[in-house]
Amino acid sequence: MTVDYDFLIKWLLILEFITVLVFAILIFRSVRKRREYRRLQREPLPFLPPCAFWHVWKGREIEGTIDRGEWTLFVRVLVPDVAFLSHIQDTHPELNRVWFCAEFRNWSIVRESFGLFDKVCIEVLSHDADSMPPEDIAQHARIYLKVKWDLKDGDHVCVGSSFKDESFDIGNGEPVAPQAYTKDIQIL
Repeated sequence: MTVDYDFLIKWLLILEFITVLVFAILIFRSVRKRREYRRLQREPLPFLPPCAFWHVWKGREIEGTIDRGEWTLFVRVLVPDVAFLSHIQDTHPELNRVWFCAEFRNWSIVRESFGLFDKVCIEVLSHDADSMPPEDIAQHARIYLKVKWDLKDGDHVCVGSSFKDESFDIGNGEPVAPQAYTKDIQIL
């Protein structure tokens, strides 16, 4: 049996080329990741106030145009029952308004809270159709629809059914001062 050395040499050269190519790709990726890591280290992290990690807290309303400055009970996680909210309201008499965050979706407790608080607010995310409250709750609560897109001044957001929608232009609303969140007080 004869060995074709030319054939073997060609295959060895091809394998060597592939190996060099693979190493070049890996080195390129490593350099790119290192550059991205350095860039991320230079960029400031987005501001997250302490209340972003709390379950239940109180603070003055800083969003919207209607109830700004009112003391509000904010509820992010499932509370045992409405008696828990009643106890919080008894120990914090300044709270006549409750805000249920987007993470909270126990509609029976929300319904019962209408008897405790003068104002019930529900945060709804535009990208989560399941977060919309049932019709009976939506009729009695104030809905805060959160659209997580960055729009520029002059852009419009239209809300409502076709040909009956209401338009809002970006730039004429009430901006939130992020540092105001740091004044909130943790309850749970």
